[in-house]
Amino acid sequence: NLLLVHLIELDGTHHRNGPRTKAGVETAEREDGYIHRIEEAEKQAGIFEKTTFFIVSDHGFADIDKRFSPNVALAKEGLITLDADGKATTWKAAAWPAGGSCAIMLKDANDKETAAKVNAIFSKWAKQERSPIKQIVTRAELRKLKAVPQAALMLEAAQGYSFDDTLTGAEVRDSGETYKGTHGYLAIDPRMRAPLIIYGA
Repeated sequence: NLLLVHLIELDGTHHRNGPRTKAGVETAEREDGYIHRIEEAEKQAGIFEKTTFFIVSDHGFADIDKRFSPNVALAKEGLITLDADGKATTWKAAAWPAGGSCAIMLKDANDKETAAKVNAIFSKWAKQERSPIKQIVTRAELRKLKAVPQAALMLEAAQGYSFDDTLTGAEVRDSGETYKGTHGYLAIDPRMRAPLIIYGA
């Protein structure tokens, strides 16, 4: 008696165009039409009055126009070793990007020297004027948030920025013409608020 329908189109539209755009509104209206078709099918089947609808989302969206590549910073400091083709061969620390946040992982979780070096690298970036980093979340704070507790630390992107896993090139670059929105910032960011609609029996 449970039907799950994943309407994924809006996520891709927001990534490509950014949130609150004409394309985003048009996609949301189209998906609203899909929900109407499901409602009509329920009525035709005679079960609409005893059906409960849950319309849920897992995240909001934020506009971006820049990317920051923490792995490039780590490679420049010798914590990731690259071959002639720019591929990683060995590493002591690496970034696990997730859009608006990025966990920094250590190969050896008990490597205090690398942990201190990682903290120094990104603290320096965070102190820059117009930094791509909004804040650094410590391991102790991550445990309280129940978010990637094995990470040495987590970075949250500044407004307009997201993280990627690029290993070479500049640390900061334009997001590109086809990547204008993202999610993955800390849940306390109001832009990450997600809708919940419950209707029916």
